[in-house]
Amino acid sequence: MKFSKEGILKRVKEVRERACGSQHGSRAALARLLNINYNTLKTYEEETVNLEFLQLLSEKTGTDLYWLLFGEERSKKPQQTVFLERKSVTFPARWSRA
Repeated sequence: MKFSKEGILKRVKEVRERACGSQHGSRAALARLLNINYNTLKTYEEETVNLEFLQLLSEKTGTDLYWLLFGEERSKKPQQTVFLERKSVTFPARWSRA
């Protein structure tokens, strides 16, 4: 799992193209869908990673926020629960010591 600004910006563009097409005017269409300014969207697509924007984009387009951030699907593997001082903490099964 790798968090990179360039990867996130690329995935934002991919979501726009998937949701609104890649033709002229698709950025304006996505800005209207998200109810944000066109130039703000352009900044978020080309320069700046903004977590509130990513959450909004995820909600409005049905895109997995985890995928937007890391570029991979969440693990579908079963998870393991570990009890620490009467508090339950859940970890992915791949983190298991066994």
